[in-house]
Amino acid sequence: MTWTGGLAPLFKGVRTFELTPQPGGATSFVMQERFSGLMLPFVGRALPDFGPVFEQYAADLKREAERGASLQAVTEP
Repeated sequence: MTWTGGLAPLFKGVRTFELTPQPGGATSFVMQERFSGLMLPFVGRALPDFGPVFEQYAADLKREAERGASLQAVTEP
């Protein structure tokens, strides 16, 4: 899944979410964000470090996915 925002060609942000099935029923999750555009050299330094926010998002997603899996296991006959 990809989210795109901004006002190209001035500034554009593209956030990509990738889910890949792994052996044993697990799923790999990768999230990336890339910025581009003519204004990037001017606004790039003002952008926050998204690393901690992405880490928290991934941890929350993992927790909810595992919670859903455990709830499903409890309710299945």
